[in-house]
Amino acid sequence: LGYNIVHLMFKGPEKNLTETVHCQPAMLVCDLAYFEVLREKISPSLFLGHSAGEYAAAVASGAISEEKAIMLIKERAIAMKKCIPKEGVQPGTSYMAAIINYDLKNIKEICERVSEPGNIVQIANINSPFQIIISGNNKAVIRVVDEINALNEKGVMTKYLPVEGPFHSKLMREAKETLKKDLEKIIINEPQIPYISNHSASLITESSQVKPELIEQIPNPVLWYPSIELAIKKGVIIFIECGPGNVQTNLLTKIGKKYHKEITVLNPKDYLCFG
Repeated sequence: LGYNIVHLMFKGPEKNLTETVHCQPAMLVCDLAYFEVLREKISPSLFLGHSAGEYAAAVASGAISEEKAIMLIKERAIAMKKCIPKEGVQPGTSYMAAIINYDLKNIKEICERVSEPGNIVQIANINSPFQIIISGNNKAVIRVVDEINALNEKGVMTKYLPVEGPFHSKLMREAKETLKKDLEKIIINEPQIPYISNHSASLITESSQVKPELIEQIPNPVLWYPSIELAIKKGVIIFIECGPGNVQTNLLTKIGKKYHKEITVLNPKDYLCFG
């Protein structure tokens, strides 16, 4: 990386840590550190990771080495940073927003209607049937949020996300081309354990699948809920969040209660004891 990532993670400053060029490598390193401890205790049958977490899944599967993944995520973050629109954002808003408890089809229709050349907005994450993330130019994102808020439908909520840029949108296309060149230099191994791709929500079992999926992930939506559904179809009943925080634990717990009562969701605090 060229700098002390551990010092930045533990000592900050937080402002630097939350910049995408540092945040993405830090998330990956944290994911892998948790997995390094966890792998001594369990025998996983499948991996999946959300956005930058897909790189951790690829490492855990044996498809990419830790060193190569960290190098790739660094270049990915730098390339994505360069794609951030120069017009910036209005105070209190963002390039991305969460839409809670509103139909995916309706959100797509509003995004398509609002979008125009030079001012686009699209679905960025399908995190669950009740949590959809949109991404794009700030003005377009605001229009979608305002339109949904104006509906005043019971239970529907919107929230701007504290992110630097319009990730997983077409505005990241140049970053896709940069990563494509970086991946050409990397040797991909056959996965020893399968993992699920964000872009296609499909099982990655061969080395030839890895590069195309990581490339297409950048400007396209993270199909997280379809990925969870596939994991359950493949027989996964215990999900363990392997990384910082508890965002996925909370999300998967809600999905489990509503749609899949047979699944169990665990967080690092449930299975590890530090110091």
